[in-house]
Amino acid sequence: MTTRKAGDISLSEGPNRETAALELDVHAIIIAYNSAAIIGDCLASAVAQGIRAVTVWDNASTDIEQLRAVVRAFGEPVRLVESTENLGFARAVNRAAAGTETRLTLLLNPDCIMPDTGTIAAMAAYLDGRPDFCAVVPAVVNALGEPLVAGGAFPSISKELVAQSGLDARLSHRAKKRIATVLRLIPGGRRLSLQISSMAPRSDIELEWVSGFCLLMRTEAWVRAGGFDPDFFLYFEDVALSREFRRMGKRVGVVAAPTVIHDESSSSRNHGKSMHYRQAMRVYFRKYGSPAQRFWARLIWRGVL
Repeated sequence: MTTRKAGDISLSEGPNRETAALELDVHAIIIAYNSAAIIGDCLASAVAQGIRAVTVWDNASTDIEQLRAVVRAFGEPVRLVESTENLGFARAVNRAAAGTETRLTLLLNPDCIMPDTGTIAAMAAYLDGRPDFCAVVPAVVNALGEPLVAGGAFPSISKELVAQSGLDARLSHRAKKRIATVLRLIPGGRRLSLQISSMAPRSDIELEWVSGFCLLMRTEAWVRAGGFDPDFFLYFEDVALSREFRRMGKRVGVVAAPTVIHDESSSSRNHGKSMHYRQAMRVYFRKYGSPAQRFWARLIWRGVL
């Protein structure tokens, strides 16, 4: 196994990843917002995948000079597009993806790293073998190696209330796995267990929605779905897109290996994550929720709960 350094990470070329050395018909899109300090390792891991093109869309950052220098150091196939306003994630992706000619489109967060150079090749191979699937994500861990959620069942108010309480953050991964095992034994409990099952899965699994941290999609399906709903500024746009994919008769899921590293929300940590999350949640339930769900979502949005 050979290794190449990219900032503070090592990029590993697995023994069965010959296809990674070939150019993959993939256009990667990375939305940056004051991300110059973290995007270098992300770009290094993306370029090492052997994909055709990488577009970095900057949402009117204040660190644009530093970002230009980072992107310039990579040369082809990376290009930088500078927006004069912060469009949010959904609208920025839609703009960056416009006119994409590759067979597959990859959405990649600037705080996500793919240590295995065969990651995209493995995900592409899965899609090639499963025409009923139109979008997949890899298994994901944080910088400490702790499993993270890659998707799950469509949102519910009960799930959002648990998240607001912070209970899920206090539970260990082992405890969450035990809860998932119990839930699968309860009628209707399988859906509730999907989010936990997406954390470090031992095998490929189908989910109702998948996260946009490292999302590989068939470009044709993305175009047919109309891209992201522009009503979402940040968060929940991936859930709404997954709903549209399923409405089209397609499936989404997690490819268990390889695993990527996601320094979750580091790119939005200092930019009002909680405010954006609650606003997006309210928009989601306004569009897809029952009257009761819309009522409870308004209370959570207002900070009553």
